[in-house]
Formats: sequence, C-alpha cells, structure tokens
Amino acid sequence: MKSPRTEVRRESPFGDSEIPQVRAYLDHLLASGVFGGSARKAQLLRYLVEHALAGQEVTEYAIGLDVFEKPPSFDPRIDSVVRAEVSRLRQRLKEYYASSGSADPVMIDLRQRSYIPAFLLRDPDRPGEHPSGRRISWRALLAAALVLAALAGLVWWQRIAARPSIESLVVLPFANLSGNPANEPTA
Repeated sequence: MKSPRTEVRRESPFGDSEIPQVRAYLDHLLASGVFGGSARKAQLLRYLVEHALAGQEVTEYAIGLDVFEKPPSFDPRIDSVVRAEVSRLRQRLKEYYASSGSADPVMIDLRQRSYIPAFLLRDPDRPGEHPSGRRISWRALLAAALVLAALAGLVWWQRIAARPSIESLVVLPFANLSGNPANEPTA
C-alpha cells in the first residue's frame, strides 16, 4: 500500500529554460513583502511551487508534515490547518494579482481543491496583456454552454419535425374481460 506521503512524479509544466525564470520570480515575490511577515505562508508557497516545478504532486498529509511540522500521527481529516492556510494563501495571491501584481511577468494561481499551483507566464513583449496560460474565463464557458444547448435543441427539434405524421388510426373492438354480460360492448 502506498504511503500518503509518497510523492507521485508527473511532468513539470515548464521547460528547462523557464524554470529559472519562475524561481527568480518566486524569490522576488517572497522578498516583496506581499506576505507581510508571514513566514509560514512564504514557506508554504515555496514548498508548493518547488514541488510543482520538480513534477511532484503533494498531499495534504505531506504538507502538514513538511511545512506545518505536524507529527506523523497528523490526520488532515481532523485537523484542517493545511486547507485553511492554503485557502488564505490563495486569497492573498488573488488580492496581490488584482492590485500591485497585475503587471508581474509570472502569475501563480492556486486553484480550488488543489495543491498544485498553475503558472501563467506573460509575454514580455506585451506587458499589459493577459498572461498566456490554460485559463478560461467563466463567461467563455457560459457562452460555449449556451451554444451547445442551442445546438442540442436544434437537433432535437429537427428529429421531431422529421418524424412521419400519423394519417390514420385503427381502433380494435373492445373485449369484455370481466365475465359480466352487462359489460358486453354494444355494436
């Protein structure tokens, strides 16, 4: 049986040339005072980023042991410190990128229910442009869903319209199944 702390290898999201850029940005971000003296949040972010760059997935249990120095008996189902701190980190990053970090060359995004950060790199030739990444806005998803629903409705309507119409109806004589002669059908 695999230990909850066992690391799973996956492919790094970057090539060898981009990893130093992300690490340098992480150092810049952590030195900028964004975390306002919260060494634990800085340590948590560095831990998550370094593991992602190395292609290692982490578990809530591993974060509890490695970052929050919990004992091996730590049970993340009972102690929610990891979920709470990652949620606070996610909010801090969101606020930072909505204000003073809006022009940063790299954006680090912690998606809901995930401990794997997403990295969005900006094109250095176009500093005001949105980062290039795998992020889709909710408006685009809503528009795509509406288009798919309209197409599904059109296909359904065409199938109904293509059915042959009923031109005649045959009614068979009734049979008295009750056994009572008073219920016999009359002609």
